[in-house]
Amino acid sequence: MRTRPLVIGHRGNAGPAPANTLAGYREAIEMGLDMIEVDLQMTLDGEVVMLHDDIVDETTDGSGRVDSLTLAEIRKLDAGSWKSSLYRGERIPTLEETLELAKGRIHLSLDLKDTRVIPRMAQAVRDADMLDQVVVCGCDVQRASMVRDAEPRFTVVLNMDDKMNKLARNAPDQFTQAYIDLASQAHLAALNMNFRYITPELVYRAHLRGLPVWAWTVDSSRDIQALITIGVDAIYSNWPERVLKVLDGAKPLPQ
Repeated sequence: MRTRPLVIGHRGNAGPAPANTLAGYREAIEMGLDMIEVDLQMTLDGEVVMLHDDIVDETTDGSGRVDSLTLAEIRKLDAGSWKSSLYRGERIPTLEETLELAKGRIHLSLDLKDTRVIPRMAQAVRDADMLDQVVVCGCDVQRASMVRDAEPRFTVVLNMDDKMNKLARNAPDQFTQAYIDLASQAHLAALNMNFRYITPELVYRAHLRGLPVWAWTVDSSRDIQALITIGVDAIYSNWPERVLKVLDGAKPLPQ
């Protein structure tokens, strides 16, 4: 019998908590999630920090590009107050801090926002002895190759590039076959895709090729239930507690 899908906290517990902060990561761990998705950016002085955007304006009290600021400058920013006064004083964490918090507690999906972080990412994961606890996402085939060149033991999943997005919109049947073929030929571990392009046919055909289907980013309970019903293998959510609640009430999947 199939097990339930993995529950992945998108940027931690980013619905109620500030995204990509240790506070949000701790909440995800306390909820008993399977994995946290975190975003990797590089500072001016070559440090890897957890931030989705290439600017700090949206989720801190600062402004400017991440790669124009040093780690010391970024560490002074308040990354919590924009969400709630309860999180005032939360800072943007480094990759090393995130690995330290997660080790032995929760798996990580490392979303590659800047290819310049790849060597540092690989070294940090090796130093933390966590190669078996991380997956790398945010990759097209070219990026996946760069990641594997840096560390062949990484588990890498395939995101949709611009070509696949266009094909999904304009020729869904061709897209399903092309995307599955691309992941299979590149020996990547899963399809890591926008849930709006996932169909029962895609899941079935991906599973026939031994490819799991990971769905992002799913916040509606109705969408969560629909994806569980068609058999996706992982669900990213800003509100992972909703996924857990739907799973608690879901009927057992057929044998």
